[in-house]
Amino acid sequence: MKDKIGVIHGRFQLLHNDHIKYLLAGKERCEHLIIGICNPEVDLTKYTAANPIVLRKVLIH
Repeated sequence: MKDKIGVIHGRFQLLHNDHIKYLLAGKERCEHLIIGICNPEVDLTKYTAANPIVLRKVLIH
């Protein structure tokens, strides 16, 4: 039996295939899935290859 509503919350910086698998697995467990995406303060986040702040700033602004 599925739950009526499910919730997944995360940053999902640069959404990739494993995020999609995680979200689809969550959707299998409920009728309606609410996905909360939080956005950390980009000026306080350190730039790394895995966290390309410059690209994110361009996409956000």
